[in-house]
Amino acid sequence: MTQPKPQVLLLTNDLTEASLISMVLKASNIDVSMVFSDLEMISALDIALPDLILADWDKEGMNGRAIVTAMRTVAIGVKTVPSILMTDRTLNEVSRINLAVDGFRWVLEKPVVVTSLPKLIQHTLIESWNVKQHARQTQFVHFGDTASSALMESVR
Repeated sequence: MTQPKPQVLLLTNDLTEASLISMVLKASNIDVSMVFSDLEMISALDIALPDLILADWDKEGMNGRAIVTAMRTVAIGVKTVPSILMTDRTLNEVSRINLAVDGFRWVLEKPVVVTSLPKLIQHTLIESWNVKQHARQTQFVHFGDTASSALMESVR
């Protein structure tokens, strides 16, 4: 049985950048859907929830950080989708903390080495899956029934 291809939603308004990233990811067996505005992103999220969002923070006329952050508050399920932000900005410590609070797993300063994106995406998806699995286990143990009490005794 083959693993399903990871689904990445790429938000940028630079067609050249989008084409290059898409080509590299598709060559690594990662499906890419490209969106170039907040409205296109809303439409794409209505169709299917991606496994990961890759967004450009600052292209002319678009703020990828703001769009992804807004989508997390209005679109069901987007809050749990890991995201990677690409930027031209030099980030200070406060900016880094705010980006972590906003839920960005990685922030890549440009120029981005596109050939390293497939490995980073795979790593982020595995990490996200492990966090979700751990959260499920923690929630189970938290309820304190007989089974979870026995489980807690067995791991001591």
